[in-house]
Amino acid sequence: QGDVPAPAAPADFSRTSLGGRTAAGAAPAGSGSFFGRLGGLFGGGAVSDTVAKDSAGADGFGGSLSVSPAIKGLYIWGGVGQGKTMIMDSFYDTTHLSSKKRVHFHQFMLDVHARLHKKKAQNKAEGRADADPLIQVAYDIRREAQLLCFDEFHVVHITDAMILKRLFEGLFQSGCIVVSTSNRPPDDLYKGGLNRSRFVPFIGLLKQCCEEFQIETNKDFRLTKLVAQHHGLYNVPSRSEDEILKHMQYLTRGHQLEEAEIDVMMGRTLKVPHQASGVAHVTFPALCATSVGAADFIALASTYHTVFLSDIPSLENMDESPNEIRRFINLIDILYERGCRVIFDAQLPPFRLFGTTRTTEEFEKLRQCLKKRWERLQDALDKLATRPSAGELNQEEFATAVVDVSGCEPRCAQHIFEVLDTNHDGKLHVEALRSALFFHAMNYDIHPPSETDAWFFDREKAANEATRLSEGRSERITTREMGLGYELYNEGGSSSKEDNKFAFVRTVSRMRDMISLPYLQKHQKEFHLDDLSQLGLKRPQHDQTPPPPSDATEAMSEPRHRERDHRPTRPPKERPVDTHERRPFPAEEGTYPQPAFAFSG
Repeated sequence: QGDVPAPAAPADFSRTSLGGRTAAGAAPAGSGSFFGRLGGLFGGGAVSDTVAKDSAGADGFGGSLSVSPAIKGLYIWGGVGQGKTMIMDSFYDTTHLSSKKRVHFHQFMLDVHARLHKKKAQNKAEGRADADPLIQVAYDIRREAQLLCFDEFHVVHITDAMILKRLFEGLFQSGCIVVSTSNRPPDDLYKGGLNRSRFVPFIGLLKQCCEEFQIETNKDFRLTKLVAQHHGLYNVPSRSEDEILKHMQYLTRGHQLEEAEIDVMMGRTLKVPHQASGVAHVTFPALCATSVGAADFIALASTYHTVFLSDIPSLENMDESPNEIRRFINLIDILYERGCRVIFDAQLPPFRLFGTTRTTEEFEKLRQCLKKRWERLQDALDKLATRPSAGELNQEEFATAVVDVSGCEPRCAQHIFEVLDTNHDGKLHVEALRSALFFHAMNYDIHPPSETDAWFFDREKAANEATRLSEGRSERITTREMGLGYELYNEGGSSSKEDNKFAFVRTVSRMRDMISLPYLQKHQKEFHLDDLSQLGLKRPQHDQTPPPPSDATEAMSEPRHRERDHRPTRPPKERPVDTHERRPFPAEEGTYPQPAFAFSG
């Protein structure tokens, strides 16, 4: 119902004086009711205005050692693609506070380290050697925002782990309310990390000051978005540099590709070998096999709306290249968070890039068994549909029928039923098996099938599917069709090995979302682009938004027309000025625009 002013900062920020005084997360009259409703949504109760007032001291500090906020935050965790970020963003957008900030946790910690570096230098210059810079930084952040919303709360680096408790003590002391999303419960944060025993007290603080809520739908909704569409955004195997640059020139309508340096932070820059009109080309070795990090990735995503990311190798063995894989996961997280469009060139398809999960392996076993016995999948499904349930089978019927029709092992059929039964009603329509197998092949095969594949579809269905999907007519997709796909990983576990697998699956899920039609359409609107035709796609018939005028083509293609941190690009050094007239790049017939299924090779 209104912004709450930050409590007065203590005059003395010394470690000694701050060690025994804590805040109660003060909130004046009238604010408790709004956030109380938020708590009520997740099983909490409303916070009375009287309690909110009485819990705060005159200067915003209480007298006990423990932090006891009057209004608790919320920690939302759950599996990949379950809707956590969507819920948090909906809450953020509808919260009537101007004093709020929504940020990816990676970016937040980068900002904290930059502030901390600056504050230490300032304290030294002012002779305040005993001042606690972390608490100072926390109060500075609180003055900027009462509500902090963090996406992807995940702790990897020891430099972050060692400062979180003191930092968040300061945030909660000063009255910050934290709402965050994560793939892991609080107790599993920084699992297996170096010196974790020093990090554990932060978990207790987080659980004390935030309600914990788990989302578990057993379905990755990102994987249900037009799973048959790749739009030439994921190429296997990697194309040559000449092919990629030709594709870039076509996408930028013939603009001259140039080298550039973009500002990162604290005087550092990142070299981009090829870029033009908001489009950049970078390679996996340059970004993930060198000493770069989240700050570099944020600078890249803040400068360009489209990134060609090439030379992505097989990432199956974590032990051989752990740092490279962690950087790649971090890079995808940041590009996804910033809404960038990415054209991938990789050695392996999405579902094999990080190795296979048990679910992927079981679907591949079933597919191979069916292919050995049946010339067409339709014949196998017709056989399954002759069961008494008229196409809908319970788990026992499904397992028995699938084993009989395919010859696969019973445990394979049982596992596939459990994965596909996302409604948890104990029933499954046989048509769901076709959808899931086609989805599997699309993301598993180096040369994936199309909607006209004779083994998957009969001719009439194939023609309808191919026409509708290639034209992007997503408004005609039924609820059942939007249920395509399967969850990659649901075995649970909290060991370091399981955490790695979880991170891999999240990355694959996001990469799949980034090459889906809804993601591309959102990207078009957010960056005021009209270049889907350059990717071989037609504008959706239901989209009546007029395209931008032709004379705005260059302006709309400039880097990052969003309210994000803008980092200007540095022009290449001693490069001759291009005096040639810019004109549309003539595509060679059969090369661009690429078809909907543009796995090359």
